[in-house]
Amino acid sequence: MRRGRGADNLEAYLRHDGEVKVYRIATIDIHALAKADPELHLLHLLMQQPLPRRAHQGWWLEQYVLHHEHPSWRWNQQGAASSVARWLSNPPPP
Repeated sequence: MRRGRGADNLEAYLRHDGEVKVYRIATIDIHALAKADPELHLLHLLMQQPLPRRAHQGWWLEQYVLHHEHPSWRWNQQGAASSVARWLSNPPPP
């Protein structure tokens, strides 16, 4: 669980505001969606990169979302890993 922004964290939210939805998606489904949807072309390319140690394929999806949606994540203190953010900001030519 991410630490949050001070007292604004998942634990406090659950205690006072209600529920959250947790979605699970298989790696094969992430690959299929990224490959099929032209808007997710960069995610598809990103998922072909070597993974950092102890990371799993879902890590790429998390990094992609953190890079594109960082300001709207209520509890996230930081965006995508700097190397991923640089890659997504300046992807290799097709």
